[in-house]
Amino acid sequence: LERIERQQLLTAVFQPLADLRLGNVFGYEGLIRGPEGSALHSPVALFDMAEQCGCFQSLEQLCRKVVVQAFVAQRLPGKLFLNVSPDCLSQPDYRNGRTLEAILEAGLGRRRVIIELTEHKPTYEYGLLSEAIGHYRQMGFTVAIDDLGEGFASLRLWSELRPEFVKIDRHFVHNIQQEPIKAQFLRSIQQIAENCGSRVIAEGIEQLPELQVIKDLGISLGQGYVFAKPQAEPPTELPQATLDLLRPGNKTSAGLLTARACA
Repeated sequence: LERIERQQLLTAVFQPLADLRLGNVFGYEGLIRGPEGSALHSPVALFDMAEQCGCFQSLEQLCRKVVVQAFVAQRLPGKLFLNVSPDCLSQPDYRNGRTLEAILEAGLGRRRVIIELTEHKPTYEYGLLSEAIGHYRQMGFTVAIDDLGEGFASLRLWSELRPEFVKIDRHFVHNIQQEPIKAQFLRSIQQIAENCGSRVIAEGIEQLPELQVIKDLGISLGQGYVFAKPQAEPPTELPQATLDLLRPGNKTSAGLLTARACA
């Protein structure tokens, strides 16, 4: 881990998020990979080891820097979703401003960055979290919560922090065209989000029928393999098959399922 941090042996990969109403790339989630061929290539293994060794915070800060630099170097369009762990923000020794420093050094406009809160362990310091998020907002960032419906405190975080974006856990998207109760759940979340001023992002869309239902529900943003897998050089346009489906007026039998589920 010391060598990885010292030599910055990390690779940024990006997965596009699609604007389902406009039919274009809305932005990218920045992800990280460790050294190719090593036991720490997987981000899960990498961050688990970092937590065991007491260097989770320093590694995450380096990851954010690597992601921002790669995003700018590739001149990718749209927004950058930058992952931040709430438990890092709530540490007493957390120093504000490092993320902004990395963004300014790379020449990226701060209003193009969305701070995405991702949970690795339970979060209890809601007051300190709210203060930290308030600081990010004062610097011009918007906020997203990852994996709503999964994890330890996502519903309370939504209520406390009022994020601009809410990501729905992929469990509720998988095979949604075959499970009307999932469509009903997402419809309810969409209604709550509209009342709270948040935009819903459906994660884990892997099939065109899933995408059809998500579109029919009125959810405006989507992410998943149906658009592209995370990669070092991601596409800047959506696949033609998804563009055809998102074209205004396009209807399939999936729309009938959505209507029944949400009646």
